[in-house]
Amino acid sequence: MIELVGYIASAITMIGFTRSKLHEVRIISSISCLFWMAYGMLLGLPSVIIMNVSILALQIYKLIKERKDGNRK
Repeated sequence: MIELVGYIASAITMIGFTRSKLHEVRIISSISCLFWMAYGMLLGLPSVIIMNVSILALQIYKLIKERKDGNRK
């Protein structure tokens, strides 16, 4: 079960690298962060949790900023 969460997180991360629009990359990255955070929580890995909380916060900030500025690249 735990390993499956890691595989799903990895697959979503890989899918993010296939996108060319930055907006799509940010959305996919945010989803992968949620899976990585779950994986980190299941294994008790604070470094994985902290890094992905940080990345998720940054991606959300950038998505909100893009929406306000009207820039969806």
